[in-house]
Amino acid sequence: MPFTWAKTACRQEFPQPRRRLYQPGAVKATSGAAIDLTKGNVLVTRRAGNRLQAGCVRMSSVATRVMEILGDEVPGLSESDFDASFESLAVDSFTLVSLRARIENLVGKAFDDKSWTQAQTPRDLIRIASGENVVAAATRAEEAGERRNHHINMPQMALAGLSESWLFKELGDLHWSMITAGLKCASSELKDGEGNRLYATFTRFSLRLKKPLLQFRENDALDLSGRMSRYGAGVFLSETDIGGSGTANIMSSFSKRGEAGSNMSLLKGQPDIPSDCKISALAEAPDFAKAYRERRAAAPPAPLFECEYDIIPQHDINGVGLLYFAAIP
Repeated sequence: MPFTWAKTACRQEFPQPRRRLYQPGAVKATSGAAIDLTKGNVLVTRRAGNRLQAGCVRMSSVATRVMEILGDEVPGLSESDFDASFESLAVDSFTLVSLRARIENLVGKAFDDKSWTQAQTPRDLIRIASGENVVAAATRAEEAGERRNHHINMPQMALAGLSESWLFKELGDLHWSMITAGLKCASSELKDGEGNRLYATFTRFSLRLKKPLLQFRENDALDLSGRMSRYGAGVFLSETDIGGSGTANIMSSFSKRGEAGSNMSLLKGQPDIPSDCKISALAEAPDFAKAYRERRAAAPPAPLFECEYDIIPQHDINGVGLLYFAAIP
């Protein structure tokens, strides 16, 4: 039986509000327009002087597809919700990342961060998908990867076997190295479109080994071979072969500080993707990301035990002042 270790960042979400579902063929009234959901038409009412004029224009295929994507990503969304804020609709940050990736894939371009963050409602997304404030996105299908060769010696060992802490740090560094190589930017210079420093946020980590850590011996060769892909510009995923003895899967996003020097105001961010980026862009969220999303939406299981833990700064805090994922087993 393979040994499985999984580490997932979870938090409890607010319950989804009750929403109305569309009925086939229904026509929903809006301020200034009604949408025929079967035919994809927009019935436009406009004022000419003191007279109201009605007409029917064909909805763009982009707008229709964005509505379908919104329906997929936000179950139960009705047209009456299109002007409601994402916060009031309980749309979490990962759903917004997924929406951005799917809509960017749809239009074949990337939205600049300023335009995207100004979108506060589903209708805003339909508007920017129609052509406002977009820039060319990377479409390279090449894969980014990296290989590292090690011999297990004292720095890599703990308790006569392979050190879990060292392995997590090395896998995390390999993941981060592939990202910065693909984005052609040093980690200290990685910023969003508005010049804010971005930090890697590891959201899911899965390690599957064919043997326990104690069976990795001193002086054994250990080769790590990783490859990187991305879903949009906000989710990066690596898969690393561990010398034929196991596989590590890591998913990360990006964060930025809302207030300088504060860890209490971390916000989601995204880097600019260079046109010659070699990190493969995925057309849809992979199963690894979908499973993470399902776990976040589910109620957390009862804890096996609870205890207080005092953070040890020199061990638990990384070089940019954030909690280091590799230090928390």
